[in-house]
Amino acid sequence: MFSFYNTKIGFLHLQYLLNAHDQVYDARDHGYIMEGGGDFGYNYDRRHAYIGYGIRTEREACEVVKDVLDFTGTDVHCLRLVSEHCYHLDTALLALSQGHVLVYPGGFDKASLNLIKEINGEEK
Repeated sequence: MFSFYNTKIGFLHLQYLLNAHDQVYDARDHGYIMEGGGDFGYNYDRRHAYIGYGIRTEREACEVVKDVLDFTGTDVHCLRLVSEHCYHLDTALLALSQGHVLVYPGGFDKASLNLIKEINGEEK
């Protein structure tokens, strides 16, 4: 069962997007686990969405959400969490205004950290 365990702003916005575009989506059909809103977030202009996986969310769940959000034009990026202390995306990455992000580098594998830098710039 694909399940969300909690709700936060990012996940509530995802539900809003689906409803606003008359998208019918039953997450239970996919058989993967996504911990919930703590593993989903947007950057400041909602052009990019981030999904953390590896500790509590399965990689396959990230791919399902990417498919669901495809109609929005939002680029969805799957980021691998590697620290037991960063078991949710929101414990390792915080999107701030004007394209800045606050990142705990030890929370991500090297490829994910490089992707964050590529999207947001090294200095941000």
